[in-house]
Amino acid sequence: MVLGAPSKLRILNDQAALLHILEAGILSRAQLEELTGLSKPATAELLGRLEVAGLVKKEGKRGGGPGPKAQLWAISPEAGFAAAVDVTPSGIGLQISDLSGRVRTATFTAWNNEAPARQIRECLDAACTESGVPRSGILKLVVGLPGAVDPRSGLLKYAPHLPAWGGYDVISALRAELGTGVDVENDVNLMAMGEMKDGLASGVENFALVWVDDGLGSAIVLRGELLKGFTGGAGEIDYAPVPDRSSVETGQTRHGSNLGALLSPAAISELAAAHGLVAPDPMAAVELALQEMAVKEDGSGSRFMEDLAIRLATGLAAIVTVIDPELIMLGGKFGAAGGTKLAELVQQKLSSVLAIPAAATAQIVSYPVTEGAALSGAMGSALAGAREKAFETGSVIQHSSILPGPHPPASNPQQFTSLEKS
Repeated sequence: MVLGAPSKLRILNDQAALLHILEAGILSRAQLEELTGLSKPATAELLGRLEVAGLVKKEGKRGGGPGPKAQLWAISPEAGFAAAVDVTPSGIGLQISDLSGRVRTATFTAWNNEAPARQIRECLDAACTESGVPRSGILKLVVGLPGAVDPRSGLLKYAPHLPAWGGYDVISALRAELGTGVDVENDVNLMAMGEMKDGLASGVENFALVWVDDGLGSAIVLRGELLKGFTGGAGEIDYAPVPDRSSVETGQTRHGSNLGALLSPAAISELAAAHGLVAPDPMAAVELALQEMAVKEDGSGSRFMEDLAIRLATGLAAIVTVIDPELIMLGGKFGAAGGTKLAELVQQKLSSVLAIPAAATAQIVSYPVTEGAALSGAMGSALAGAREKAFETGSVIQHSSILPGPHPPASNPQQFTSLEKS
């Protein structure tokens, strides 16, 4: 369908109004009139069109002043939905939200013996049934997973902890089960995109998010855009060969080891033990070291944290010298546990490694978010895509009706994307 100039203008006005309502939560006609610059009759007509299209709904009235109460408007919760999946070694985290961002359901399912893509589809069907969300109403699905998916071949790299995902086209397998409206992205990349929008990296064009957890990874943003690389592997610093510059012997080779091997939970425990810290696990070792540092400046806790910082700084030096970021966020359970003290130490050690003043290199900060960060990042990306799809034609072309209930596996991937074709 070819749209004429009046229809295109109407779409632009509809989209502007929808975004204003979405940002505010609820708006009166008068408030929307002021925000859009449209006349009173034009704004009233616009709201009527959007209501008929199923994109907005009446949401009570606002009183408190003389005269009639003002009718309030909100985005219709049935206008569309977004779904996010967090693939982890232990199972599938899944969340469904409406366009306002309200979570309709959140589940976690352990892996079984089925093919991963099929199990994700079954989890999605079950979540839709449980929450009453029609499967055909999901306008965007984003799957986040550790490792890097090659956009050319669909092969998953740098993910030995996900053996069932190796050796085949992951993208095609997911789209065959879930439909073409699915995006696949690295989990740390998704977190970085969320921070760029309204988090620690808001307003920062060049930054890196380094995730120090059971695995090691990073996301790199240049000029406000995610750097993925030719095969999707940009930021996989786990496999970067670096020397061990720590002050004690832990069995790591001094001439070169993977950075991930130096910062794994086992390696952090060995480093703590070499400094005489007795702790049941690496997280407890970091916490114990911080407690000791609070009362004793030059003890085993301080020396352990300095060695942990020099290992981090040695790996980060490659990022800093190549992309020269303004900001580096240390996340994951170890980055968050180390907090401001670890960030300050890494800043000092990075200055030493590069032989430049600390003020002349990237600012190192702690990224405190750990639990649910990947799923939250995936949902942020899914919501952006779902809103774009729902609002792309405004009220000019209404979406097809939403069908209830889950669907069987798709022999034709277009089966799940009727809304995209309407």
